[in-house]
Formats: sequence, C-alpha cells, structure tokens
Amino acid sequence: MKQEKDMKKYIAPIIFGCLAMVFIIAGGLFYFVIFKQIPGIGFIGILVLLVSIGLAVAMIVVLIIRLKEIKMEDEDDFGKY
Repeated sequence: MKQEKDMKKYIAPIIFGCLAMVFIIAGGLFYFVIFKQIPGIGFIGILVLLVSIGLAVAMIVVLIIRLKEIKMEDEDDFGKY
C-alpha cells in the first residue's frame, strides 16, 4: 500500500517531463523543416534542431534530479516550517 502511495508521487513529474520533451522536439523538428525549405538559411534549421535536442537532454537531467528529490523527501517536510 505504501509503495502505491510512493509511486503516485512520481507520476506527475514523469508525465510532465515526457510531454515537455515531446513538445520541445516537435517544435525543433517543425522549425528544422521550415528552415530547410528556405534556400540559403538551412543551417539555421540544423542549429534550431541541435538546440531543441539540448533542451530535451536538459529536461531529462532535471527530471532525474526531481525524482531523486522525491525519493529523499521526508514525510513531514511541512513540519520544518
């Protein structure tokens, strides 16, 4: 029973992180396709795609850090304030 309660804490950050990564990558791919069709500035599309991949990797790192924070969290964190 306690394990189910602990798993519920992980669901929201995982869903949010995955959705954010999907939107970041989709946006990068969208602009990559747009810039690739314009002659002479196709390199900007590659740059945008690389930045979006970098942001997705950063989101993975933030998600991992958040999951570690949740794991280390006290049951009575509000009692400290």
